[in-house]
Amino acid sequence: KAGDALTFKLDPSMGADQDEFTVILSNIHKRHDSEVVAKKIIASLSQPYLIDDTEVVVTGSIGITLYPQDADDQETFVKNADAAMYKAKAAGKNVYQFFTPEMNEEALEALAIENGIRKALTQNEFKLFYQPIVDIRDGRVIGAEALIRWLHPERGLISPDNFIPVCEETGVINEVGEWVISEACRQLRVWQDNGFDDFYVAVNISPQQIRENIFEEIIHAALETYGLSSESIVFEITESTFIDDNKGKVIEALHNSDQVNPRFCLDDFGTGYSALRALKQLDIEILKIDRSFIRDLHKSQDDVAMVTAIISMSKALNIKVICEGVESVSQLNLVRQMGAEYFQGYYFSKPVKAVDFEQLMLAPVQKIAVIS
Repeated sequence: KAGDALTFKLDPSMGADQDEFTVILSNIHKRHDSEVVAKKIIASLSQPYLIDDTEVVVTGSIGITLYPQDADDQETFVKNADAAMYKAKAAGKNVYQFFTPEMNEEALEALAIENGIRKALTQNEFKLFYQPIVDIRDGRVIGAEALIRWLHPERGLISPDNFIPVCEETGVINEVGEWVISEACRQLRVWQDNGFDDFYVAVNISPQQIRENIFEEIIHAALETYGLSSESIVFEITESTFIDDNKGKVIEALHNSDQVNPRFCLDDFGTGYSALRALKQLDIEILKIDRSFIRDLHKSQDDVAMVTAIISMSKALNIKVICEGVESVSQLNLVRQMGAEYFQGYYFSKPVKAVDFEQLMLAPVQKIAVIS
């Protein structure tokens, strides 16, 4: 009953790693009753526990489905509860979520994407596009960010926003990430052989890809296969990477590696809480100011102050700064007045195919000359 206290007894046969449990409430009379119970469970789990004199806090994500409104057979009933639970996790954890029919549609879509991703890796459906990173002072292209695109044979171009989260949730991100690193190195080798050898390629790295030894081995294999130096590739990592101390330590250890000595760029700078810690602990060579600060520069003095402070701090630390998301001449003029030296954004070019990127490198100064 909604007003009753709840007691849980764990079945040893579940195993020590079991972290999902089902609660069946047989005496509820309306939707609100299940909501009351869910709140009680979350409140109970939120209380700190002492384990070996260490205080531990547990969070819970609860999915709620109702009988017979949502389903009238056991298999579908459990599946619906599971879908609602994962929706609760995505909402930030420690919350509850009622099942809706739309969740089944989302689950089917995610399953189709997951199956399609594995096929895409073998059918050459993934492509890399490249967005220039430009020196404000002379218009020279100093780098290119490699951005994955999925050219599905039936659905056309699928945005990374629609398939990268599925990759991360299912673990396929490791295979996709390895392909991106290898393909970026292959393309860079082609460019260098064609005489374009004075810029780097930046590759985005998901926190899930960073595992001790594995990450280092993938980098080493790609660089060795295509005869590239560590200077040629920059790995872009977000502040969220450093929420997990182990991942931060893996990156830190790479700087002392006998096999590779990779360059790192801290992406989306200013949107998290660990950025300064990362700059202090690691040998970050480049940071990107998040596009959210650039977007409203013309009307937000707070954003102007933030961008100015980041540029000044970075110069003091001898770190290169890239202003991301520059889309207009006014934005470019503003960041240049603040002391920025590098930028990336639609004002110069959207992400393009490799062959089109070569054309940008052949005549890079025209856009910048307009405002000189």
